[in-house]
Amino acid sequence: MTVLLDEELIKQVRQQQAKMIMTSTGSVSFSTALNETLRELLKS
Repeated sequence: MTVLLDEELIKQVRQQQAKMIMTSTGSVSFSTALNETLRELLKS
């Protein structure tokens, strides 16, 4: 599957990824950061 994201959305996910890396003991991929962000937003 291919998904095209707006540059602003990519920037926001990268910022979220950076926060996740700061609190994680390992690495956090862009895909993981995107999936976690979507899960949180779709929970409501």
